[in-house]
Parts: sequence; structure tokens; C-alpha cells
Amino acid sequence: MIQSISLLRALAVIFVMYDHLVGMWLTKNNVSWLPEEFISGYILEPFGIFQHGGAFAVALFFLVSGFIIPHVARNETRKEFLIKRFFRIYPPLWTSIAFIIALSILAGWAGLKINNAVPASIYNLFSAATLTNYLRLPQTPPVNGGAWTLIIEVLFYSFFALFYRNIIKHPRAAMAAIAFIFAAIFYFSRIGGHFHLFSAQCVFISYMFLGTLIFLRWAGYIRPLFFIVATAGIWLLFLTGTNAITAQPLYTVEGYAISYGLAYIVFATVFRLEGSIKPGAILTHMARISYSTYLLHGCIGLFLLDNLYPFFGYLLSLLIALAFIFTASHFSHRFVEAPTQRLARNLIGRKKAGTQEESRAAVS
Repeated sequence: MIQSISLLRALAVIFVMYDHLVGMWLTKNNVSWLPEEFISGYILEPFGIFQHGGAFAVALFFLVSGFIIPHVARNETRKEFLIKRFFRIYPPLWTSIAFIIALSILAGWAGLKINNAVPASIYNLFSAATLTNYLRLPQTPPVNGGAWTLIIEVLFYSFFALFYRNIIKHPRAAMAAIAFIFAAIFYFSRIGGHFHLFSAQCVFISYMFLGTLIFLRWAGYIRPLFFIVATAGIWLLFLTGTNAITAQPLYTVEGYAISYGLAYIVFATVFRLEGSIKPGAILTHMARISYSTYLLHGCIGLFLLDNLYPFFGYLLSLLIALAFIFTASHFSHRFVEAPTQRLARNLIGRKKAGTQEESRAAVS
């Protein structure tokens, strides 16, 4: 386990929860809280970090994935890679969707506030469960609002699978080809429609390859000069795509540049301190359950804040919400994430065993 990656995952999940359960909730409900005012006034606003730190958190997650994927994939075949990534993403997502639907139904019966609505049709539910709702028009409700980053992860895995061994064996040619593909996608995004949606996802995928470049340099696959030039080129692509495709009046290019730029600086700095960093048991566990926490924090946290605040005030409601979030995330990791990842490894093991038997039979 790379200790700096654990710390970065924990840091990212803390910031994303702060965004949704503190910054956004307080703003939406017009509630004042002194710690939030201090953090916004003396940390977030002076540094130009927008979305209450949410964009910064997502950028950290993207960089971690961009680094970890080539790191773990070196010892996997393409089929093994895709099987593991499928079981990594989808079973926890499906569990969160089932949980949200159950919570929505129970809240409706009890007359409680709920931010998530039950899908209006099986088609909408299927689209949300497969993440295809982010790739076609008209877009249907996502059920789990945080799932927008998952389609970016899935598409990143797909891009990576296309260049699989070349990224390791011929990293300079592979990264040049990847940059050319993104440049072409951003140029033709003006086609609009479904392709524009796909292009919007690719803007963030291009950023993830900054993490891949850090891995390639760390592992010694590329030299410093190429790392610097390629990093500058990918960063320029990301900003160009942001300006042409994703930026809205509320979410400015400057906002993305600052938040995502600071995330890169923090990632690189923490990673450089590898060996002297010891996250500790609590942060290590937070990192381990970070995916489940990401999927469940919004539906649980917002539901409890909305319904408990009138009775207990904000601070106590927030503490109760955090206790439920981490408990649910722990059980989700233990009974969903870990078993399905073991299932993926078992499937791969059986496939390998079957291939070896066929090879022996062919020889005999």
C-alpha cells in the first residue's frame, strides 16, 4: 500500500463530504455556522477554491485513479483488468441505488424529507444503474447524484484498456496518441448532441492522465523532460476542453484551473513525501472505505440533516449523520466491496486455471 495514496483518498473524501454536508447544505438552507464561515473566508475564498472544495476533492480522486490504474494493471491481462474494474465500480453502485430507493420509499411513507426520488420507470433505473444516462439525450435522473464521476472512471478504464500495454512499453508514443485523440474529440464536440455529452466526460478523463504521467515518471518509464512537456500539454488540453465544453457561468474556467491545479500540487507534494507519511489507522480506514463513503454520504447525510436539524440543530445533526455515514460505509465495504472484489479475483483465477488446462491438453 502506498501510504501517500491512502492519505490523498482520505483527504478527498473529507473534502467531498464537507462540500455536500456543510457548504452546500448550509447555503441551500440559509443557515450560518461559524466554522464554515471561517473556512470559507480564510481558506477557500482566498485560494479561489470553488464548490466549497468539492471540485478540489473530485480532482484528487481523479488523480489517484490516474496513478493507481497503470500501477495495478501492470500485472494483469486486458481481460483481467476489465473484470476487476467492472466489479470495482458496479456492485457498490447498485447497492447504493437500492439503498436510495428503499430510503425514498420509507421516507415517503413516513412523510419525511428526501433529496432523492424513486426512478419513474424501469428504463430510468436501468440507465442510472449502467451509467448510460450520462451519455445520451434526453438525460434521465441519476438516482445517486455522485455517479457522474463514475462514468468518467469507466470511460477512463476504457481508454486505458485501448492503450493497455503500450502505455508501459511505449509511454511516449502512447501519451502522444492519447493527447491527439482528446484534441480531436474536443474539436468535434461542436457536433453537439450525444457526442457533446461524451466530449464533456473526456475533458475530465484528460485530467486523469496527469496522474498517469506521475506514475510513469515515478516508475521510471519516462524521463523528466518528457514528463514536463507531456504534463504541460495535457494540462493545456484540459483547460481548452473546459473552456470549450464544460464551463458554465457559475463554474468558470478560472474556478476549474485553480481547484484542479491546487489538487495537482497537493497530490504531487504529498506523493513526494512518500516514506515519511504515516496516515494512521483512522485515515487509512477512511481511505479503504472511501468509495462506499462517496456513494452513500449524500443520500444518508442530506436525509438526516434535513430531518434532524429542526430538532437538534446543525452541529449535533451533522455528527449523527457522520456516524451513520461511516457505519454504513464500513458495512458496504465489508459486505459488498470486499466480497465482489474477491469474486473478481476468483473468476480470474478460474479463467487462468482453465487456460492452463487447455494448454496442457493441447501439448499432450
